[in-house]
Amino acid sequence: MHPGGGRFAYELAYYQLSGANMHMARLLDYDAQYSVLLVKRIVPGIQTKFDIGDPRLADLFDDFNRNLIDVERMDPSLKIPTFMDEFYKSADLSEKYAFEAKFRKDMTLVAVNLWNKYFALEKKYFLHRDLHRRNILSDKNQLTAIDPLGVIAPKEFEYTIALVVETRLETKNQLKKYIELFQYFEKYCDKRMLCVASFITWVHKMNEYVFSRQDNFQRASWAIKMIQNIFFDGKACMDDKDYYTLFLQKNV
Repeated sequence: MHPGGGRFAYELAYYQLSGANMHMARLLDYDAQYSVLLVKRIVPGIQTKFDIGDPRLADLFDDFNRNLIDVERMDPSLKIPTFMDEFYKSADLSEKYAFEAKFRKDMTLVAVNLWNKYFALEKKYFLHRDLHRRNILSDKNQLTAIDPLGVIAPKEFEYTIALVVETRLETKNQLKKYIELFQYFEKYCDKRMLCVASFITWVHKMNEYVFSRQDNFQRASWAIKMIQNIFFDGKACMDDKDYYTLFLQKNV
C-alpha cells in the first residue's frame, strides 16, 4: 500500500499502535524511504454493506471503542494532524469557489464556534477517522478495517464520517438512514456531543466536496440540503423536543 496525500507516517503510526484486539489489518513491514506499507492480505477482502443489523459490524465498532488510542502513547516528534487541521484546510481550499459561499461561510463559523465550545478542551485520541464501508472488508467471520487517516480528535469523530458517507450512499430515504445511524452510534457517545460532532463533520465534508470533486458541485449541493434538513428544518429530529433544531438555535 502506498498512502497518498503525505499520509504515510500517520497511517504507519496507526497500524503500529492499534492493538491486537482491534479489527485492523495487520502490518507486516514498511519502507519509509519509498513510503510503502506491507499489510497482510484480507481474505476474501470484500467490501461489505454497512449493515447496522450485522453483528460483525457491532463487534468491529465495539473493539474500536474499547481500544481508543490515547495520544500519550504517540511519538511526540510526529506531528499528527488534528480534525480541525483537516477542517480548516477544506474550508480554505473551498474559499475560491463562489458556489453557495454565504451559506458555507456561515456554517463554517457556526462549526468553529461549536468546536471551541464543546471539543477544544475535551480529551483527544488518535483515531482511524475513516470508518465506512469502503474501508471495512469482510475477513472470513469478521470485518477488518484498512486505510486509517490517523487524525487526533475527540472520540465522537470516530463515528461521524459514517453518518455522512453511509447516508450519501443510501438510495432510498436518506434522512431515515441518518437517524438509524445516529441511534446506532449513540451507545458510544453522549447524544448531544455526537450531534455537535456530526454537524461539524457535515460542514467539513460540504467544504471538501466543493473543492475536491469535478461534479458541478452535485455532492456539495447534496451536503447543503442535508445540513438544512437535519439541523434546521427538524425533519430528522430524534425525539418530540425537535432536538436538532432547538439545539442549534441555542448555539448559532
